[in-house]
Amino acid sequence: MEPQKLAKIKEQVEFYLSDRNLIKDIYFQKIIREAGKDGWFEIQHILQCNVIKRLNATDKEIVEALKGSINVEVNESKSLVRRFGGAPLPELSSSASGFQKYSGFKPSHRTLQRSFNKSRDF
Repeated sequence: MEPQKLAKIKEQVEFYLSDRNLIKDIYFQKIIREAGKDGWFEIQHILQCNVIKRLNATDKEIVEALKGSINVEVNESKSLVRRFGGAPLPELSSSASGFQKYSGFKPSHRTLQRSFNKSRDF
């Protein structure tokens, strides 16, 4: 496995599960809450993320990338991940849009830019 690719995967997964991201990330907030008190959830949820898809990451690469992480841990069966020690979720920021909060939809930067440009035409 390529060390640079593994480093990118580790950085991205750690970011997804960081307090900095989770204060505004409805998708992972919901997944972790639904996972229960211990916080374990399936690696498949990470594989659904666009950056991970662009890296063409596999579940095995995610497991390999997270070896030695002090922020994210993988269970013994190598099928589940969680914030290290099942750390509690941070409070969701009020800056997360209401549409995101209730729909789970997270528009891309490009989508937002196109919408903004169209609205200026009025």
